[in-house]
Amino acid sequence: MMDLMQEASTDVMTREDLVDFIRKLRNDFSMRRDEWENNTLESYLEAVQAVLNDWPGRCKNQGKRLPRDPTWHLLAEVLLAATLYE
Repeated sequence: MMDLMQEASTDVMTREDLVDFIRKLRNDFSMRRDEWENNTLESYLEAVQAVLNDWPGRCKNQGKRLPRDPTWHLLAEVLLAATLYE
């Protein structure tokens, strides 16, 4: 299912897309909570913080530029990455 979530995150371009992606993320959590690395609000928010903190290094490792302004797509990527971030 996480592959489907990764695929869904690539389609996020608008606010409406992000709302739909978050709905899918919530459904995934409801069905597979035990598979999420961060399955409490506290650990998930800590992971969101860590993902955002590490984002410049991730961009550099992927040969991408750090976006000056965040996008709806970037927010979806961060929310998804936080589900598995250790």
